[in-house]
Amino acid sequence: MLDKGQFDFWLRQDERKNLVRERSAFMNHIIQC
Repeated sequence: MLDKGQFDFWLRQDERKNLVRERSAFMNHIIQC
């Protein structure tokens, strides 16, 4: 089992990856318009 700190760390890592992915998709959308 992961403890709370490790879980929060992994969750944050995933959120950061998702943010980067969404931001790049958003930028691509703006550039194409």
